[in-house]
Amino acid sequence: MCTLCWAGNTVFARLIHTTIPPVTINFWRWIVALAILLPMTWPEIRKHWSAIRREWFYLTTQAALAISIFNTLLYLAAHSTSTLNINLVNGMGPVVTFVLSWWLLNSPPRRNQLIGLGIAFAGLAVVLFAGDPQRFLSFEFNRGDLWMSLGTIGWALYTVRLKRAPLQLPQLTLLTVLVTIGCLLLLPFYLWELGTVGGFDLTVERFGIFIYMGALASVLAFYFWNKGIELLGPNVTILFLYLLPIFAGVQALVFLGEPIRGYHIAGELMIFAGFYVVLFTNTEKARTNSLS
Repeated sequence: MCTLCWAGNTVFARLIHTTIPPVTINFWRWIVALAILLPMTWPEIRKHWSAIRREWFYLTTQAALAISIFNTLLYLAAHSTSTLNINLVNGMGPVVTFVLSWWLLNSPPRRNQLIGLGIAFAGLAVVLFAGDPQRFLSFEFNRGDLWMSLGTIGWALYTVRLKRAPLQLPQLTLLTVLVTIGCLLLLPFYLWELGTVGGFDLTVERFGIFIYMGALASVLAFYFWNKGIELLGPNVTILFLYLLPIFAGVQALVFLGEPIRGYHIAGELMIFAGFYVVLFTNTEKARTNSLS
């Protein structure tokens, strides 16, 4: 569900990224999310206020990584690189997460996770390069890929650090705190961008897109992602990023009229095969542990 919501975010971002600056997109996306979250979670924030104040550094760095930095760099990258490059660089997220999880959590990836990662990444490459080896050989990086690489590292670090949080808050309460801090961190950059680049006209279409970004791609998706890390751990959860091109392809067919071709299906089957290797083995291990 998380990846499905994020796929829609990438499709709609492509509709507005040429007319709305990147920090502006990110800022108003999270303002919408905050308007949804705050009325629901304010009593819990007051209840846990002492713990929130005590762990201000952890919360601020997590908010910077997930709310302020990653999404801004994603929208910034969309201005100077292709969707192919963004998805390919983002596909390195599981590799970075495995390394950081090993380093920070002393949790090395299991063999089935590495095998599944390899199969899923190969499937991702088939989708992104349209099954054409020549496109792989002619692939070039540019400045936007650097922004996306930094964002991917930041997101992986956020994912790993979330598993060992120094405080226990209800998921929506934690998300509200992170969004509030993230918006405050974004505010000076938004004001600078507003003064140098200018604002945008709020049409009905853009209003609907921001509602989607704030409600589904932010509130629901982040809740599901954080819950996934809690239940599955970062090494398994991060692999679900490989579903993004699949869901984005279906939504692009519906909203943008982009066709689904044979290489999409072949790559998707490989991605699902990689998931099967990872998740089936985890299921068998959990079943064995429960029986013992």
